[in-house]
Amino acid sequence: WRWKTIISFPWKQPAHINELELNAVVVTAKHRARNASKFHSRWIHVVDSTVSRGALSKGRSSSRRLNLPLRKQAAISLAQNTYMFPVWTISRWNFSDKASRRHDEA
Repeated sequence: WRWKTIISFPWKQPAHINELELNAVVVTAKHRARNASKFHSRWIHVVDSTVSRGALSKGRSSSRRLNLPLRKQAAISLAQNTYMFPVWTISRWNFSDKASRRHDEA
């Protein structure tokens, strides 16, 4: 598979890594919503957080802070008639890590 960076930006507010990971899923879902040909489909989103993967698979979390992005993602998926399949990988193999590290403060 060929991978390319579509979106890369620094976060405005600091937050826990699991919350940021779920917010990245919401950003991706919103980006996909701009293209009607992506509706009525299934898609894979690779994450390197087992917490995020579990919450996305289940659609909910015991953490209130994680439930907001989960609800947003669920609403977008429902509106688009899409199904997002979260896949976990180790950080070293995550193709999006390079783009996310671009905005890290040194």
